[in-house]
This record gives sequence, structure tokens and C-alpha cells, in this order.
Amino acid sequence: MWSVLTRGELWRGEIINRRKDGGEYIESTLISPVKQADGQITNYLAIQEDISEKRKAEERIENLAHFDQLTGLPNRTLLNDRFKYALSQAQRSSEQVAVMFLDLDHFKNINDTLGYTLGDQLLMEVAKRIKAALREVDTVSRQGADEFIVILPGTDAAGAAHVATKLVEAVSQPCQIGQHELITTPSIGIAIFPDDAWISRHC
Repeated sequence: MWSVLTRGELWRGEIINRRKDGGEYIESTLISPVKQADGQITNYLAIQEDISEKRKAEERIENLAHFDQLTGLPNRTLLNDRFKYALSQAQRSSEQVAVMFLDLDHFKNINDTLGYTLGDQLLMEVAKRIKAALREVDTVSRQGADEFIVILPGTDAAGAAHVATKLVEAVSQPCQIGQHELITTPSIGIAIFPDDAWISRHC
């Protein structure tokens, strides 16, 4: 900012400012140097606008567009983008990518007998467990109902089978929701790029 202003040029941008109460906010700022007739800068004129709410609204729209609202996981749109990126990286580096499809056995019975609210709470817990079992570079996405897709960059069949075992163990642990202790088991299908080999695991 200062390198632009000291050259006598107008600067426009966003800065994080602090209120008197210590709270931070985002400010859109336009600063223009005020010059004398000989070109010497004497002052700076600033026009500022608090755009914190605007940024929050944009973040909410972004979140709605790319994330599942129940679990907070990437949705189908974001999964698509990450899958394309993982494939392009794999092609450049001659690596493999594992893709998993996971769903919960007899999940419909839980919804039908205990209600959708409890079913949603179970899905949120399962989503946390899946995410905790993965690496930072991996992606897990909820596709709807009890269906999840996992992308594992740089992972071969043996690595994918290892991850599948971890996921089965994590998801199958008892889950306490209110007065109910639920035990659910996942079915997992695995495909490896570029081999197109399918491995199925059912528990």
C-alpha cells in the first residue's frame, strides 16, 4: 500500500481494521495522495467502508454452493472440482488415485424407526469419523442420504484397502445419541485410477 502511495498513485484495497472495543472488521479502502502544485505529497484522502457483513454474506453463498449443509463436507460440485484436480495431478506425476464409495447398511431402518432428526445426528457423527481417519490431502463428500465418496490422491490398491479397514473400524464403533446407542456398519467399494480395478468390501 505504502509503496503505491509514496509514488503518488491512488491505492484501493481491503484491510482488516480494529474497532475501539477490540473487534476486527473488514474495510474497503480508497486512499488518494493530496499533492501541492510542485507534486509534493502533503496529505492522504481516505474513503472507507465497513464490508464485513457483505463478506459474510458472500461466504454463506460460497458455503451453500460447495458444502453439504448437514455435515459441512464438500458437496457434489466441490467434489467434482477436487476429483478433476486429483486426476490431473496423477496424470502428470504417474501416480494412482483411489476413489471410494461408502454407504451405511440399513440406515433407512434408523430413519423409519427413530426419526430423521436422530438419523441426521448419526450422519454428522459418521462424517466426523470418516474425516478424522483421512489425511489433509484427501477429500470426503456427502452425496446425499447416507452416501459418501472419498478421494485418496497418490494411493494404490494396498493403501486404499488399509484406509477402508480404518473407515470400517471407525464407523462401526458404537455411537451414543441421546438415549440410543447405535451401531452401524459401512459398505465400501473402491476403484483405482488408472487401473480401473474394483475392490469391494462389505462389513
